[in-house]
Amino acid sequence: MEQILKISNSMKFQKLDSEKKPVGRTEITSVLKEIDIALVPLRKLDIFTGAIPSKIFEALAMSKPLLLGVDGEARELFITQANAGWFFEPENVNDLVAKIEGILGRSPIHSRLR
Repeated sequence: MEQILKISNSMKFQKLDSEKKPVGRTEITSVLKEIDIALVPLRKLDIFTGAIPSKIFEALAMSKPLLLGVDGEARELFITQANAGWFFEPENVNDLVAKIEGILGRSPIHSRLR
């Protein structure tokens, strides 16, 4: 989390609030209007390999690319096949930071949207 907060502060993002409650269905549209990329993390558990988080659909409907921390079916469908964003290994903050830095152009890890 510390690395992500450093990136946030250096890029002058809105303050990240790790204590904020999850966004509910009635609020999701207004939140998605304000973002550039939808961060979709899940825990690294076998049960989630077949999971497709429902908020992916709202983000894609609003043409927001995904920063997806969900392995398995969601990764295959939305990152590999649809090329709708980037994948980071669930619960791997170093991989998440590397992807964010690549997206921001700080690192040459992405030659295309993936």
